[in-house]
Amino acid sequence: ALLSNLGRIEGPLDSVAMFPACSGPRAVALGLASTATSTTLSLRTRRAEFSETEHARLLADVAGRFFA
Repeated sequence: ALLSNLGRIEGPLDSVAMFPACSGPRAVALGLASTATSTTLSLRTRRAEFSETEHARLLADVAGRFFA
């Protein structure tokens, strides 16, 4: 698993997102970036290793814990 956090980005932006690259078998990569008005959590997985349902469930679980 890889977690990358850009922190809070200053400037004339409404939102930002980051999609770090996956590396290794069954790899997951989480990206986190924030502006003054929003925070975006992104998840990258490989289609060959995670179904769309597994990907969505993992993202929902992480987001649920992070944004709780």
